Amino acid sequence: MTAHSNKKSFFNLFKIVISLGLISWILLKTDFQNLSRVLSGVKINYLMLAVGFMLLEMLSMTLRMYYLIRIKLMSVPFSALLKFNMMGVFIGNFMPTKLGVDGLRTYYLARHTNQTVDSITSIALDRFINIIVITTFALFSYIVGGYYRRFPALGLIIIVMIIGIFLILILISQQWSHRLGNYLTSKRWSQKIVKFIHDLTVSFEQFRHHPRQLFWIVFLGIIFQVNRIITTYFFARAVHIDVDFAYFFLVIPMVIILGMLPFSVAGIGITQYSTVQMFKLVGVQIESSLGFAMLIYFARIFIALPGLYFFHKEGMDTLMESISKIGSGFSRKKNEEKSN
Repeated sequence: MTAHSNKKSFFNLFKIVISLGLISWILLKTDFQNLSRVLSGVKINYLMLAVGFMLLEMLSMTLRMYYLIRIKLMSVPFSALLKFNMMGVFIGNFMPTKLGVDGLRTYYLARHTNQTVDSITSIALDRFINIIVITTFALFSYIVGGYYRRFPALGLIIIVMIIGIFLILILISQQWSHRLGNYLTSKRWSQKIVKFIHDLTVSFEQFRHHPRQLFWIVFLGIIFQVNRIITTYFFARAVHIDVDFAYFFLVIPMVIILGMLPFSVAGIGITQYSTVQMFKLVGVQIESSLGFAMLIYFARIFIALPGLYFFHKEGMDTLMESISKIGSGFSRKKNEEKSN
């Protein structure tokens, strides 16, 4: 076993420990009789509303992706994109990190279009737009809702999110790409890797030539996130959590960002822990917030169940191939270059 394999195995073990540790901490603090009462007393009308809005969430996510890839002249039917998203959402509930969902979606999009670089940048930009929108929501809610007076520490998380956005903008700029390419060349990195990084940057830059389309894509991103917040609000009301609706514009972005961190298995543990802690700040019992988190997790699996069927048709080998190829910057074009 190589040093790289050992390191990867250790990191995966670390994720499992973190997930199990946080879940164990929550369960030790939980009154199971009270949790049982919370789950048995779920309001069916709110639950049905939440599931309905979750379906709209899936459709709006697919619609945004449909218009985004059209900028790159990629012709993919809406139904195929919906299939990719369902597969990604379903499998993403069990992958080591939420970001693995994007790897899976990128692989299928690239395989369908033969445009690897554009597929990577399209999915990455889609994720980046989501991060910008939820960070804006969090900042707006934090200031307008007056939460900066009650929870000043949360401001540090928002500041880190904003800094991260600016760092990403710098990293995808052509100027930075040129400097990075010169540095890697001086370190005798493969010219194919240097060219691949350059191609990614050029692909990102090309989006800037379509401001009108990007405006509508950002607008759809806002609709998607508002839809997600409404969905979670109804799930909360289903378990009798009566919290100001504006607070969800702060809670949900925080939980989403923390769940994306690659320090747990599919965000399990971190998502539930952050949910419990965020609602604890406004006096919600741990059993109610845990029941809320459980409902969302299992409802998301239920909604994406067709993705299991699609994934079964594709096979496990396809998933493992997608993960390995995305991680190594795969492309059919590069394989052809190697053969030449």
